[in-house]
Amino acid sequence: MEKSDMIKKLKDYYEGLDESNFERVLSAFHDDMIYKHPKIWEFEEEQPEYHGKEAFKTLYLDKRGKRSFEHQLVDIIAEGDRAAILGTAPGLKGGISWVAYAKFKDGQIYRFMYGSVTGEAPSME
Repeated sequence: MEKSDMIKKLKDYYEGLDESNFERVLSAFHDDMIYKHPKIWEFEEEQPEYHGKEAFKTLYLDKRGKRSFEHQLVDIIAEGDRAAILGTAPGLKGGISWVAYAKFKDGQIYRFMYGSVTGEAPSME
């Protein structure tokens, strides 16, 4: 996959979140996606992990709703079928920096891991 195509999908995801355009967010992801990140929102269980677009939409996006902060992408390193993203969210909980890791399949984000995960880093396969 071309680096520019990966960057476009990642921007669609983050810009879609910031615009609360969840169709744009979902269009960036593969149907068999897995999305995980540390617990950050009040509706989530510890270490949430969402499998498939429908679960991601109903269990995460619909409950998350519009949030009043913006993701600022600082750097994206993309190679082969993987990308690493460094960003900030100055308006989130007093301001945070974050990292994310994405794996692509069939031109879509297939695996996405945000922030930190306790224990050893999980497989992105």
